[in-house]
Amino acid sequence: MSQPSFVIEVAARDQRGVERDVRRGGLFVAAAAYPMDDLGEVVFRFPDGEVRTRARVVFVDPSGVGLELELTPGARTALADRLAAHHAAGGAETAAHADAAIPADTMAREDAAIPADTMAREDAAEPGHLDDLAALGEAEDPDEAGDGPTTGEGLPAPVHVRLRNLSVAEQLKIAHRGEHRERVVLERMYGKLVWDALLRNPRITVPEVARIARMGTLPKPLAELIASNAAWLQVPEIRRALLGNPRLPAELIPRLLRILPRHELRLLPTQTAYPAAVRDWARRLLRL
Repeated sequence: MSQPSFVIEVAARDQRGVERDVRRGGLFVAAAAYPMDDLGEVVFRFPDGEVRTRARVVFVDPSGVGLELELTPGARTALADRLAAHHAAGGAETAAHADAAIPADTMAREDAAIPADTMAREDAAEPGHLDDLAALGEAEDPDEAGDGPTTGEGLPAPVHVRLRNLSVAEQLKIAHRGEHRERVVLERMYGKLVWDALLRNPRITVPEVARIARMGTLPKPLAELIASNAAWLQVPEIRRALLGNPRLPAELIPRLLRILPRHELRLLPTQTAYPAAVRDWARRLLRL
């Protein structure tokens, strides 16, 4: 079965929405439904050339699919800057559609597992695939800011201002019910105090779960909570985050390893970025 290829025509008007999404590591395209975790390719067609990247389906909706772009932070920034420059020079609107199949050699590269230390470095370089708190606040649309503190001009305060100095009860309430931008800022501000509530928010996204899963201070109950969610465990990013976490409870290791594709399991014993207990269990399972 051919893999999806999503072609982004950088042509006529506004690139701001696409640029913002790319900067955060994702993209939404109107396309036929594809299964969760499907691997595909996104082609950004500029007037002077193309940029190609692999992408994974992380969200499925009747109107299209949400993609996670498999780009390093530096490549992500470079692509977003190119989109911004194109917009400033005369702009382009995105026409996204599903098309063609991915070349076989693109898929072959999937056989290499991503070491956990690579993910940790990317997480440190650009936490959660989003801009920092100041950028989030500056980019916020006034209509999305909601009730709360206002600026001197009567406009709603940026999200990071509204969420300062909250009581514990307020932190948990917003973490459990809040929108994406609020959740991201809450996690940066209050850390593990809000992790449990965030994980129980029905709208939490894959990158948010993976970020929490790889935290070195992740408590055992939260590791068990993540590992108990079958849908989350189908996502390689979340599995790798848990397996690369030294705090992962020993009893969860074989359970996670048993759902890995065989080619990933074979690589684990030599991946020193993973804890010794994970590598030892991988060797045991390979001998079965």
